[in-house]
Amino acid sequence: AAWACGALTLPEAVKVIYYRSYYQAQTKGSGSMTAVSLSEEEIQALLSDLDLENVHIGGINSFSGVTLAGDTEQLSQIESILAKKNVFYARLALDYAFHSPAMNTIKDDLLVSLADIKSKKTDIPFISTVTGEELATDKLNANYWWDNIRQPVQFRDALNTLIDDEQNCFVDIG
Repeated sequence: AAWACGALTLPEAVKVIYYRSYYQAQTKGSGSMTAVSLSEEEIQALLSDLDLENVHIGGINSFSGVTLAGDTEQLSQIESILAKKNVFYARLALDYAFHSPAMNTIKDDLLVSLADIKSKKTDIPFISTVTGEELATDKLNANYWWDNIRQPVQFRDALNTLIDDEQNCFVDIG
């Protein structure tokens, strides 16, 4: 998206993709992720009730869907409770805990590797899934890409921003 809107050149975009993937791969074995058919508020209440320190919201996908990231055993505890409550969940087929504190070990290396990324202002809007809002394209620096790895994905808010702008056709390429 940063390339498509003109904020990054193709070599810069490829560099972001390369280092983001390279360093995230270094966290292999750090945990797991589970998609859950509950709202952000419902899952926050459940996490609070269970007092599980090593499970975090990794993404807010919709008004009734989140992704959890964290410790594999603690995710299994939550999944057991969800099964008893007949709440849909699906363990994702990966052994990383993206968008959680498990990523903290790669921060410094990622920031150094992407330090020379200098995005530019464009006339094409960039809707960030880090903030859920339109973001000035000249802000897509190394710190932004770190936040893109570490912070929960705000997909619901980003879509709502587009809908509020009267957009009605979406294609998700992942």
